[in-house]
Amino acid sequence: MIEYRIVPAAAVLIAVVSLGGCSGDDGGDYCKHHSEVHADHIESVASLNLMASGDGELSGEMTIPRAALTALEASDIDALLADAGNFFTVQSDSECLISVAASNALSDPIAAMFEAHCGADNKLGRIDITLFDRLADLDELEASVTTTATAKHFAISRQCDAPIFRLE
Repeated sequence: MIEYRIVPAAAVLIAVVSLGGCSGDDGGDYCKHHSEVHADHIESVASLNLMASGDGELSGEMTIPRAALTALEASDIDALLADAGNFFTVQSDSECLISVAASNALSDPIAAMFEAHCGADNKLGRIDITLFDRLADLDELEASVTTTATAKHFAISRQCDAPIFRLE
C-alpha cells in the first residue's frame, strides 16, 4: 500500500491509498526530472482542484482524460461521474454529505463538479483519492488543494513513490 500525504495548515490531509500497478520503486529519473516532461503529457493527466473553506465545506472539480476511460462503456462513465466517492472519500469525525453537483460525460476531458458538506464542527482528517482504484489506465493526477491557510499544487504518478511538487 502506498500513501501520499499533504498536510495543509487547515488540517486537510490528502492521501492516495493502494495505487494498483505501482512498481514500488521511486521512478528514478522520471520522478526526479518530471518537470522537464510534464508539459509533454498534460493532456493525459487527470486533474483535481479542491477548495476547502474553514467551515467544513469542500468544493471542486475533477477532470479525466478520455484516454484513461478506454476500458469503460458509456454507462460505466455515467456511473463513475454520478458518485463523488469514485474520485475521493473524506475521513472526518462525523460523516460528510458529498455530492456531484454537475458533470459532463461528453466532453474531453470529462468533468465533474462536486461539493462536500461536513459541518463547521466536523474535524476533517484526510481526503483519500480513490480515482486510481477505479481507472487502471490512469497514470497521473495533478492536484491543486486550497484551504484558508495554504495552497498546494502537485502531481501523483503511479511511477513515483512520492508526490511531485515541481511541475514547471
